[in-house]
Amino acid sequence: MCVFLNTDGAVHYVSAFSAAGGVICNSKGKWILGYNRIFGKSWWSKKTSK
Repeated sequence: MCVFLNTDGAVHYVSAFSAAGGVICNSKGKWILGYNRIFGKSWWSKKTSK
């Protein structure tokens, strides 16, 4: 059995609250499981170019 895991996450620029979620589908694209999680306030860094 082959499954695909699709995930995504986001951080709000001002409040720094973050969340993530995703789905697991079989090889035919049929949904098996979905999930989400709110992490709350997070620390993140911004890459700067030289």
